[in-house]
Amino acid sequence: MEDMIKLDENMSYEKAIEELKNVVRKLSEGNCTLDDSLKYYKYGTALVEFCNKKLNEVKQQIELVNPANGETAPSEF
Repeated sequence: MEDMIKLDENMSYEKAIEELKNVVRKLSEGNCTLDDSLKYYKYGTALVEFCNKKLNEVKQQIELVNPANGETAPSEF
C-alpha cells in the first residue's frame, strides 16, 4: 500500500464499499504493524470520502428528477 492514497475515480460505489469492508477487516484482526494500520486508516478515510461524494452525486441527480415542488426539472444527464 502506498503512502499517497490515489483512488480510481471510475471505481463503482459497490467496489469502494467492498474495499472499505476489507480495510475494516484488516484493522479488526489486529495483526497489522502500526505503520500499516495508519496506511489502512488513511485508505479507509479516502474510501469513505469517495463513497460520500458518490452518494451526494446520486442525491443531486434524484433531486433534478424529483424536486421538492413536485415538478420535473430539465434533465442534465
